[in-house]
Amino acid sequence: MAEYAGSYAEFFEKEFAKDFGWPPGGTQPADLWYDVLYYGRIDEKQRAIYIPDRLISTRLSTLPSEESDELALDFVSTAYGEFLAYVNRAKMMGRLSPGGFLRTLEVKRGWESVDRVLAAHWGAVRSLFSLHLENMDLHKKINNFKDYVHQFQRFVLEYGNDMPITRTGFVTSNWCPQRVSGLMIELDTPDHADDEVRDKYLSDPNFTFYKIATKKFGFMIDKYAPWRIIADISSYPMQKYMVGDSENARLEKEGVTTDLGTSVDRWNHPFLKFKPGTATNLFSTWFKYGAGDGLRSHGYYRRSYETDIIELYYNLAKNYNEYVTALPFLSKKVVSKCHGGLVSVEPLPRREPVDLNPFERKMTFSLGVVFTEGQAKQKWSTVKRHDYIMYHTAAHPKMAEHIDEIASMTNSSTYDILKGYFEIRLAEENIKMTRHDLKQNLLKIKKLSKSYASGLAYIDKKLRQLQPNLAFSLDISQKNGTLITNGAPAPQGPSGGTTGGGGY
Repeated sequence: MAEYAGSYAEFFEKEFAKDFGWPPGGTQPADLWYDVLYYGRIDEKQRAIYIPDRLISTRLSTLPSEESDELALDFVSTAYGEFLAYVNRAKMMGRLSPGGFLRTLEVKRGWESVDRVLAAHWGAVRSLFSLHLENMDLHKKINNFKDYVHQFQRFVLEYGNDMPITRTGFVTSNWCPQRVSGLMIELDTPDHADDEVRDKYLSDPNFTFYKIATKKFGFMIDKYAPWRIIADISSYPMQKYMVGDSENARLEKEGVTTDLGTSVDRWNHPFLKFKPGTATNLFSTWFKYGAGDGLRSHGYYRRSYETDIIELYYNLAKNYNEYVTALPFLSKKVVSKCHGGLVSVEPLPRREPVDLNPFERKMTFSLGVVFTEGQAKQKWSTVKRHDYIMYHTAAHPKMAEHIDEIASMTNSSTYDILKGYFEIRLAEENIKMTRHDLKQNLLKIKKLSKSYASGLAYIDKKLRQLQPNLAFSLDISQKNGTLITNGAPAPQGPSGGTTGGGGY
């Protein structure tokens, strides 16, 4: 009973914090628990997106700090540098109260790599699957890679809702840190569940200045973690840094003096649109061909669903080869009876590893070629590169070749692969369908499977329609200095654990 009462009290404490836990007046905070749960992790159409590690050198920049080398998106780093200079000027002019946290401002945490976090997560999934095979005595049912994939799919259908399997499922889950967006900067590292620390920030003598200064440079403050500031991509100041960089670089080349500093001329963002009050097209992801040296990125985020299947099978193929190394022989005894009653046991057949070259020869999961829907309809050019290339769009004809190779490896059809992916994603999102609805959707997928891209796009769209947790729109608008969404309150609040709290 005491435990129940404690949970009940905690629930109302969180509800009070939601409704009343912010100083009245002035700039309103960003609510990552209820309003913008997946901020920076889904695009305007609520498709899961992420920043791949390959873009570290071109789209991320080190945040100004004397104690750390944390990263954020380039324009976020620029904005933070201006914010920091503003705070330091105020400190020199005596505008800050002594003892407040702004007196010693330091970056503690910035962008976190979803590639690295997901790799660690996949290691845990592999370990659990191996334990499952052992406990359920399933080794005898695995003769080849197809059998291994079949057992894995059955494993996911049973346990998929407890842990995401695909990158899309991971990015839109509580397992994924919020800082993978590259839009967040943490100036302290306390326990996010410690209300005393939070109240200490809210009552800080410099907090009013902090609210004004963050808004001035396009940031919002996290309502439940006020030591975290978040780039408000719909604000005029932040879009000035996002879009103004390219214009600033052009003017500098023409000898015109600008006020954004010289650090921005390493970036060129002609593809970003200046539309304050909206999320602009930051989350719309595409890549273009560069001149002479192969590919050149013009985007920040990748849509994860387009390569979920390729990445899933690549990981499964690597895991299977490790499995074969550990257990090279089939778990079956081949016995033959000879004349005279003698019995001979023949050598056990061996499991054969799969060839990873179809994956590794042609692609990686770090570099991609992504196009807008309009560009995808145009005639494709041939891209040559001495290193690995991942054609990071389902519409690219090379993607169909990769799917054909997977189908050959598993003795399956494109429909079988799409069907398995659809069922895995349903399990991940804990979406229950009637037999009739499932049959109708599978018939539609089968019809579209003649075009892998069409079948995959249908699955993604259908899942987004069925996912209650993604009902929050991320068409972020700017209204009276407050981020607003078109969605309803989150179905799970902070009392339920870590809603949206992977980054905590």
